[in-house]
Amino acid sequence: MQELNMKDSLDANLVQMSTNYCLVYVAFSCALFYRLSTHFLPMYIPFSVVEKNKQWLFKNICNSFLHSTISSIWIAFCLWNYPAHRYDLINVYSNQSYLLICFSVGYFLYDFLDMYWNDRENSFHLLVHHIVVIGVFGVALYSRFYLGYAIVGLLVEVNSIFLHVRTLMRISGKAQSAPTVYWGVCVLNFVTFIIFRIYLLAYLTHWLVSHRESLNPNLFLFTLPCLITINIMSWLLFAKTTLEDFAHPLVKLCHLFRCEHWAKRLEAELALAERAKRTGDGSLPGETIYPAPSEKLVGLGSLGSEAGGEARSARSERGEDWEYVDGESVALPRDLRLSEVKSAGGARGVLPSSLSTRQAELDSLTRPMEEVLPGKVKSS
Repeated sequence: MQELNMKDSLDANLVQMSTNYCLVYVAFSCALFYRLSTHFLPMYIPFSVVEKNKQWLFKNICNSFLHSTISSIWIAFCLWNYPAHRYDLINVYSNQSYLLICFSVGYFLYDFLDMYWNDRENSFHLLVHHIVVIGVFGVALYSRFYLGYAIVGLLVEVNSIFLHVRTLMRISGKAQSAPTVYWGVCVLNFVTFIIFRIYLLAYLTHWLVSHRESLNPNLFLFTLPCLITINIMSWLLFAKTTLEDFAHPLVKLCHLFRCEHWAKRLEAELALAERAKRTGDGSLPGETIYPAPSEKLVGLGSLGSEAGGEARSARSERGEDWEYVDGESVALPRDLRLSEVKSAGGARGVLPSSLSTRQAELDSLTRPMEEVLPGKVKSS
């Protein structure tokens, strides 16, 4: 208790940073993550990520992983050096805690802009999450109160470490090449998710409601919907990651307890996930495989894509090839020549204007396989 009082008196005598310093630190944090994304992380992108054209997602998740790791260590430092934060979530102030919130706000601001410009169609819920977090933390920075509440809320970053490692392993192919390590990461993600997200956010919501009499009414009305939103998003993410990582054990468990209805639903979800994996549709925001410019020239299945290889085999059996022209995929019989396409009015009834300028490319794509491989005997 004596140590706690000493810390309280020490914090009371600290010279608080001005708002100008706050804005400088937020801007510095935002610029730091931008610099990492544009100059440092591109040097360490694995080839498996480049092959799937997921470079942006890899850099974005790496930045998130760095923020989660640094924040978790910083939180432990603040709670160890300033234990008063654990007992008074409203009034205790420390410059270290204030700097931590500035650092996190800078990261969330950069990540919001990064996702908005690069992947806003698939990241809408994360954009909403970042707006909510920036708003709640902004209140703590502006008022210099509720720093303890903000720090406890940042403990969710402990789970984010394993969540981001899990995603990095998925997009880089390490989930398949190192299944034991990936399984361990999934288990740690599951455990820390329950402790540092589900339980922690429920505790923060309960604390807010139970202390509403001592809070500013406007602040309470602003914070409560934000917390409810984050709670709902966390439960949805928990259900999604659990189904992805533990669907097979859950199916066996349902069969064991004769819950056939739930077992069938889980098996259907597994089938959809496998189909999405084969077609290249990512199961996480931003994981969709976008065709690179070189892929658009030679059609689906280039760059060694498994899904494209299967589709190409099916087209080969039908005697067809695909050609990408002006963003449109056109299926042509293999023995059809450009002159025949012109006379027929073009594939699908429309002849793209650029088709006539690509005679050599079209010939190489629509040439019979026997002509490409002279060793093969032509079938009658």
